Amino acid sequence: QVQSVVPTVTGVCLPVSGTGRFHCYISIDKRWEGEPKLAAMAAFAASEFVKHVIVVDKDIDVYDDEQVLWAVATRVDAATDVSIINRVKGSRLDPAHPGKDWGSKMIVDACESEDVNFPGRIATADYKKKIQG
Repeated sequence: QVQSVVPTVTGVCLPVSGTGRFHCYISIDKRWEGEPKLAAMAAFAASEFVKHVIVVDKDIDVYDDEQVLWAVATRVDAATDVSIINRVKGSRLDPAHPGKDWGSKMIVDACESEDVNFPGRIATADYKKKIQG
């Protein structure tokens, strides 16, 4: 459903880390600023359970939590790339607001911005072993 709104979607994942319903990772081949937010809003419209959407560039594997969180760590400025939408339809099954059918939603735009020169990924398998001990 998200791809019908944003045709450049390259992947969508509802990860186990978000109980398979509360978090949604979306990768896109971004064409313009604002497109990640549009993709996130389409995900919210598709499921009342989704409450946190992280949108990443197509170079990030949405089925790998580590890659998604790397994109958040290196590409997100919280002041400009995080949006909170208050008091919207949610799920009574959400433990963050038990028994209420409303809550807040969060969009994290972890895509590269045109005005920032982002570093490439350096976490090779050998590097990971070294830092993990």
